[in-house]
Amino acid sequence: MPYNHSIKAASPSGTAYTGRADGLFSLNEQVRFKSSGLWAIAIAAPSAPIIGTATYSSGQASITFTAPSSLNGSTITGYTVTSSGGQTATGASSPILITLSVGSYTFTVTANSNAGSSAASAPSNILIVALQVGQVYAGGFYAGGISIRGDGTADYNLIVAPKATGESTKTWGTYGVTTGITSVINGPTNSASLAALGADYQAAIFAEGLTIGGYSDWYLPARNELEVLYYNLKPTIAANEPTSGSNANAVSPEPISSYHVANSPAQTSVVGFRTGETDAFAADRYWSSTEYISYYPWGVRFNDGADFGYGKQNSVYVRAVRRISTAPAWPVTNIGDAYGGGYFAGQLKVSGVYYNLIVAPASTGQSMSTFGPAGTTGATSSINGSANTATISALGASYTAARFCKDLTIGGYTDWYLPSINEQELLYFYFKGNLYSNDTDSGANVNAVPPEPINTKYTASYPARTTIAAFLNTEWFISGGFWTSTEYDATNGIYCQMATGKFSAAGKVADTMYYRAVRKVLAT
Repeated sequence: MPYNHSIKAASPSGTAYTGRADGLFSLNEQVRFKSSGLWAIAIAAPSAPIIGTATYSSGQASITFTAPSSLNGSTITGYTVTSSGGQTATGASSPILITLSVGSYTFTVTANSNAGSSAASAPSNILIVALQVGQVYAGGFYAGGISIRGDGTADYNLIVAPKATGESTKTWGTYGVTTGITSVINGPTNSASLAALGADYQAAIFAEGLTIGGYSDWYLPARNELEVLYYNLKPTIAANEPTSGSNANAVSPEPISSYHVANSPAQTSVVGFRTGETDAFAADRYWSSTEYISYYPWGVRFNDGADFGYGKQNSVYVRAVRRISTAPAWPVTNIGDAYGGGYFAGQLKVSGVYYNLIVAPASTGQSMSTFGPAGTTGATSSINGSANTATISALGASYTAARFCKDLTIGGYTDWYLPSINEQELLYFYFKGNLYSNDTDSGANVNAVPPEPINTKYTASYPARTTIAAFLNTEWFISGGFWTSTEYDATNGIYCQMATGKFSAAGKVADTMYYRAVRKVLAT
């Protein structure tokens, strides 16, 4: 019979050794080898490599790892790195380099051998690949990030238009008329609202009317967006105005809510944006879309970064921008589509990293009970339901809600958990199943991702009842209380009333509530 295995055989000295033997063995040879203890030992694929650290530089990630702890008789022929975005690279040893585009990634490594490939290693750390200021991007140039939630990580990438097509000098609007358009960060809404006021609002009308690079969503930047342009693309070597520049919506490397100092920011190093170059800002005043008072809007002087208020009837520079959400593309077409063992339930942003949330089917992933015994659990995270659930479950089977979710296997997945309050809020926002008015003191979610407004309370009518057929039928969130994994105190847990979106405390022992399991995966 044919074999392609290692075989133990006798050396000239009589010592047994293991070597390779390919071919046919007669019945007598098989009997003799077996009786002598020298029969073939089958080889197998090696164990998984041990993942190290993923780092990024100059367009490439470097993935380190160590060799498998067991070769199982096989010979390593190389290694393959696979990113969570689907890119692969091979190499003979650690580290292996892999070319990446902008996004968030983890990596696994497999060992290749003469007996096949190993199982994949555990995932690496999360690696975020960012754009570079001044890079040609989406109709213009990448100009930095803006943080709507004010945590220093970008919610949007800001794009500045080319000077030749996206800059002009215009008046701002009607002198002495209060518009009430005062947001320092919501440029798109500011700009559209100004343009709708009529022909006097030339700056906004100019920006709103542009089509550049096939994009027609250009607008007049809000005050803090304009400051980001100055910080990252300052055209001059002049000293900065030290009483200006504080920006709560700044993104690293710009300090949050800190005034400029004389030499920081410095003149930009981006070719094309320094004074006298093709796309440089003029060392002069630029309008924002943020009103200061009835006579003056806010602007920024691009010679020194100073904030200014200036008469609306004056002709001042305008430079259009557009912005793109940094959230990765959704993995499926619609909220509520089948995904990952359940249904896609939107995205969350946690410490700059995006996750896709998955809600379990009601038939297998929903139940009803008390929270568990009274006593402090330490599960207080508003966003890390997985960690909360692990902490609570470790306290014993009497913590029924958490243990139910943790013990689930649905669709082959075993990482289900009891959602935290901000995860449960997402379920209400997208799957509201009734026509009741929303609780207008609820809904502010710092981990929300557009289209849900970030850290904004509900109105009575927004969000509206879901139109997803399944969630008005078999997957409906009944209009009752649903436990979260976020503890209020030793006596109470926090639940969401799925009729109104209101979050309240309820007795861990005294109150019986519904709960619905979720899981989340890295969005790429």
